[in-house]
Amino acid sequence: MVDRFGYAILPSLSPYRVNNVTLDTRKMRSDAELTGGSQQIVPYAGAIARVNFATISGKAVLISVKMPDGGIPPMGADVFNGEGTNIGMVGQSGQIYARIAHPSGSLLVRWGTGANQRCRVAYQLDLHTKEPFLYLNKICEKE
Repeated sequence: MVDRFGYAILPSLSPYRVNNVTLDTRKMRSDAELTGGSQQIVPYAGAIARVNFATISGKAVLISVKMPDGGIPPMGADVFNGEGTNIGMVGQSGQIYARIAHPSGSLLVRWGTGANQRCRVAYQLDLHTKEPFLYLNKICEKE
């Protein structure tokens, strides 16, 4: 059981042996995602071992992106949030899957170093919706 601060105690780990610690994500909030749900740990006898699980928080969004001319950004193009963090890539048919924490902003889509190899997708989200997943159709405007 995990408490409200994200801590759990596992009293049954075997000392000096590889133990697999896996999180059950069925009761996890819909605005969070684990980047890895299982880790291995080898604790000493009587030790309190700390295991961190990285998460990404924000609203899950699938954005179908088109260029102003009707084309799509190349598959594999990098996608960056407003802070410049790489949050994913363009998939098939110009689709971007991302977790977005801010209700409005823009995503930079970049597939090279040239000025004509980037575009920006502006978005406005309702973060209070009960829907676990949002679908958007957006135009990726040239910078």
